[in-house]
Amino acid sequence: MSKLRCEHLRQGAPFFFEPTQSFDAWELRWLLDYWQGLCDGPNCPRLIDVGLPAIVRQAPKIIVRDAIDGGRDFVNRFWGSELRNWLGFDGTGQRISEYFPQHARAAMLASQRLALESDIPVRRWGVTAYPQPNLATYEAIDLPLADDDGVRAHVLSMYVYRSDRLDAQPDAAPLPAETGNASSWAARSRHSAES
Repeated sequence: MSKLRCEHLRQGAPFFFEPTQSFDAWELRWLLDYWQGLCDGPNCPRLIDVGLPAIVRQAPKIIVRDAIDGGRDFVNRFWGSELRNWLGFDGTGQRISEYFPQHARAAMLASQRLALESDIPVRRWGVTAYPQPNLATYEAIDLPLADDDGVRAHVLSMYVYRSDRLDAQPDAAPLPAETGNASSWAARSRHSAES
C-alpha cells in the first residue's frame, strides 16, 4: 500500500488517492485520453482548450475547480448534475473548505493540490464522504488545467458512482468527433476566489 494511501486512511478519510495512469472506469480512461490529446508537449491543457461539446455526454459527472492561493483551497466553477443527484446538493460556487465534511477535508485538499502540481493524473476512490441512506462507492480522476497564461490554476475531475441499491447504469460513450471549448463555463465564483 502506498504511503499516500496509508497516511490518508489514518486521517479518517473514506477514500484513497494516488498518482497513476490506471483507472477502472472506462469514462475516466476516456477523459484521460481526451486530456492527453489536448496537452501541448510537457504543458497541461488550458481550461479554454477543453471542448464542452466534446465532453457533453460526460459533463454531468464533471467538476471544474479553481485553485485559490496556489491550492490553499479550491472553489467549484462547474458542478455536474449527476454529482448533484448522487450527493444531494449543488456545489457550484462553493469552496471545498465550506462544504466538504471535516473528517475528510484535509485529505481532499491534499488530493486536489497533488492533482494541480503533478504531471501524473490522480485517481481517487472510496465511499462518499456525505451521510446519505444509500452510500455509494466511486472512482474519480483529477487532472490539472492551466489558465490563459499557462499557469496551473484549475483541476478537472470526473466521478463515476456505483451503488447496487440505486441501479446505476453507465452512460453512453462520448462522440469522438465533437468539438468546442470551455469558454462558456463562466467563473460564477470568481469574486469569492479572489477575495
